Amino acid sequence: MASILAFYNRVEYYNQRVKEGEWSKKEDFCFYEKTIYPLSSQTIGIIGYGSIGKRVTRLADSFGMRVLVNTRSDISDKTNVVQVDRDTLYNESDIITLHLPLKDDTKYMINKNSLLKMKPNTLLINTSRGPLVNADDLLEAMENNIIAGAVLDVLEVEPPKNPHPVIFHNHCMVTPHIAWAGLGARQKLLEGIVDNIANFIEGKWVNPVY
Repeated sequence: MASILAFYNRVEYYNQRVKEGEWSKKEDFCFYEKTIYPLSSQTIGIIGYGSIGKRVTRLADSFGMRVLVNTRSDISDKTNVVQVDRDTLYNESDIITLHLPLKDDTKYMINKNSLLKMKPNTLLINTSRGPLVNADDLLEAMENNIIAGAVLDVLEVEPPKNPHPVIFHNHCMVTPHIAWAGLGARQKLLEGIVDNIANFIEGKWVNPVY
């Protein structure tokens, strides 16, 4: 949601314009050069409906957004959520956000063919795994205005020793794999480690992997 708000409200762009002195030149109390759209008028497409996808659904619903979900599980009993096939999600979403693991059938799932099915105003967000997105195809799509832009928190190679040109595109925002790294999330991870050690000492098995 932070990625969506940053992109839709043009936070990075307007911050730079203020630093360049453009606001100081104006006679009015504000100025705007790019349209800001209310989230309540947008359709968000969520691919992957695990714990993160469900949390994003609840947040999107609180903003009054129409929510489309693509997942293998049946969620037809969920209110305010419309389960659709992937092509429908591509065709109808203003925002598409990925929340699924990297597997053979998900690698490069966002590619030239899928991008061509999206609307020209689509914002793509990837906070899952970098290789879900074909960077070459994404760059081409943004250069040709096939989609509006992308926010990427993950890349195929991390850290990017030889950065892909997509990183520097004006319609792309990139953060260094920090979507997971909130203070509360890191504290929860540490508490989980402590609990696992304590359970092991006491001979208790928690989340065994066979």
